[in-house]
Amino acid sequence: MTKNDFFEYVLTRGEFAKRIGKTTNAVRLAMRRGAYSGEYRFDGTKFLFKDPDRTRETIEGNPGQNEPTKRKINRGNHHNANYPNDAFRKYNEGKMLRAVNERDPNFIKEYKEIKKDYRKKKAEEQIKAQQRLSQPNKQYGRMLYGRWIKVLADGKIHTKNRVH
Repeated sequence: MTKNDFFEYVLTRGEFAKRIGKTTNAVRLAMRRGAYSGEYRFDGTKFLFKDPDRTRETIEGNPGQNEPTKRKINRGNHHNANYPNDAFRKYNEGKMLRAVNERDPNFIKEYKEIKKDYRKKKAEEQIKAQQRLSQPNKQYGRMLYGRWIKVLADGKIHTKNRVH
């Protein structure tokens, strides 16, 4: 602030609020957020503001970005989309199937065959997984306090002194 700027601060907070069409509290909160920086000064007892209707100097050399950036719309991501629920996914799949069926009427027949093959393949994979799980597990380690117990091939439990 130079000596010439000192005399530009002539309005109180209430007068400034009336000029810009806000309440004094709204101006106070805007000041707290950092708005109106350079528009006011504190003289020790009150805040004084510059006149909002004054002529201002033009700043050149910084054209900035005049147009807001256009929002990018994500189109065509049906297969990898993150749907909020299953109904949206099914609706979109139905739309895609109807569109393909209009272009190629034999597609639905081929699609049903492909789907059957896929289901068979999935069922076989599930059976293999169940067989892997049903295989007997190898005995890793032993009981914590079972050092006196031995299980022999006959299925009987032998302790140190007797057979059960």
